[in-house]
Amino acid sequence: MSGADLSPGGSGAGGSGAGETSRRVPAFFADSSVRRCGSGRRFLLGGSPIRLFSLTPAGVELFDRIELKHAFYASAAECSLIGRWLDAGVIHPQADPTAGIDSETAVDGQLTVALVIPVRDRAAAVMQLLASVAADNSPERSAISEIIVVDDGSAKPLEVQSASELLPPIRVIRREESGGAGLARNLGLAQVKADLVAFVDSDCTVTVGWLDPLLAHFANPAVVAVGPRVTAAPPPVLAAAAVSA
Repeated sequence: MSGADLSPGGSGAGGSGAGETSRRVPAFFADSSVRRCGSGRRFLLGGSPIRLFSLTPAGVELFDRIELKHAFYASAAECSLIGRWLDAGVIHPQADPTAGIDSETAVDGQLTVALVIPVRDRAAAVMQLLASVAADNSPERSAISEIIVVDDGSAKPLEVQSASELLPPIRVIRREESGGAGLARNLGLAQVKADLVAFVDSDCTVTVGWLDPLLAHFANPAVVAVGPRVTAAPPPVLAAAAVSA
């Protein structure tokens, strides 16, 4: 854990009104790891990796506004500090799910998504991932229009069966020699026809509603890529204990 003294500087650093040097920023929400303490709540602990921030009064006032979860006007200095908090994983932008998304290939007003899975010698893991995608009963699952599995030189060529009739047909692209996950992703990307591509590694599974918060961010035309928070699965012993409890 590292410490840092972060505060907005310059004129207007704590102001909330719109001005010539201010711009409107979207609503944000604090990461679940964030804790505030100390006199005036000036110490902020959180992010990934976890860090300790010591805030000036202007920094405290800025974070107070962020915790209101409303869009507001921020000065250039405040925008700089917001950017550092975003990079540290302390705060995250809050998408507007009511905003419209323009797309010539959208289906019923919804963007289409291609799922690209790079894999090597993990046939069982791919099936587990696809099962988690099929188990997602949220409306956004219907946005998945194609699934591409890139076999990156597996010792035995992968044969992947669809985990559910609810999923689109699965295409398997094979490389005879492994070139690494990055090359496999790019190979899959070159075959995508959908509006967006979701790269999911074979050793991951998705949770119910995983696409909803990601897609909502693309209503902002400035957004070109969105990343989720990836967490470790609970150990089998703990998971079993939770079930029995």
